[in-house]
Amino acid sequence: LSLSLSLSLSLSLSRMAALRRLERIAGHLAPVNNNNLIPSLAPTCGIVGYVGYEGGKEGPAFDFLLEGLRILENRGYDSAGITTMKDNVLTTTKYASSRSTSDALSRLAKHKGQHKDNCVGIAHTRWATHGAKTDTN
Repeated sequence: LSLSLSLSLSLSLSRMAALRRLERIAGHLAPVNNNNLIPSLAPTCGIVGYVGYEGGKEGPAFDFLLEGLRILENRGYDSAGITTMKDNVLTTTKYASSRSTSDALSRLAKHKGQHKDNCVGIAHTRWATHGAKTDTN
């Protein structure tokens, strides 16, 4: 499956700093186009990110991230997690799957309220190549 995205965002320096913090948390710094400070899109396995800003309003990230995980479900069957941020406060929800990735995604969906209207986020699916298949990992 090949997915081509076109991204055009106008980010303030504070929003860019917030995005960089999320990238560090994810353990991966995306390449940056130094001409306009917009993160470049690069193929990754089971990772989806979102910066919600459209028409002058911030938009919640949770639904977009959960849908992204559903699309990337085949890239990691053992667990899934979502971290969102608003006003420099991070909210993280993660679960191991007991049967399939869909199981972890269903459990994540029940915690939408914890993420409220957080407008920046990152989500992942995981294969348990190192460490046990647990909610902690």
